[in-house]
Amino acid sequence: MQIKEILFDGLRAREITDGRWRMVVVTQCGPRIAFLGELDGENILYWNKDGVARGSWRLMGGHRVWLT
Repeated sequence: MQIKEILFDGLRAREITDGRWRMVVVTQCGPRIAFLGELDGENILYWNKDGVARGSWRLMGGHRVWLT
């Protein structure tokens, strides 16, 4: 497994790969899983960096990581 710092759509993120799968966790806004899929495959999560906005609220997609 490899973990490295990257920019994903201009946002600070961590990329986690295991040789088959790739997950990108955006840390600049979130944490939020922005990409999940096979290494050379498509993102199975909806992602739109610009998001759908209503006032100050934005729907960017991905999966929001909640700690409880």
